[in-house]
Amino acid sequence: AAGDCIDTTGNSVGEALAILSMCALAVGGDTGLVHAARALGIPTVAVFGPTPSDVHLFGPRERAVSLGLSCSPCTVHGSQRCPLGHHRCLEDLDAERVASVCREVLA
Repeated sequence: AAGDCIDTTGNSVGEALAILSMCALAVGGDTGLVHAARALGIPTVAVFGPTPSDVHLFGPRERAVSLGLSCSPCTVHGSQRCPLGHHRCLEDLDAERVASVCREVLA
């Protein structure tokens, strides 16, 4: 049903891919499952904070969302600690901005 969200935490990769294959939209961080959703042709919104979005080519039903802060990206593969100690690149990214990008992808 519209509005249903599925958390794939704890699922095997195969289970997660099976779940993704049935999704109308995939939203998540710069992770393997988000890129798998893209490979499966699922409309996708990928959230980028400390990692660069410009190393990826996005199709017509795929978008990257980020704040574009001057300190971001600060790492290629992600790290556990923000070098500036604040993680604003993700903490300040509000849900409405992500939802707006989701609406664009689904339009």
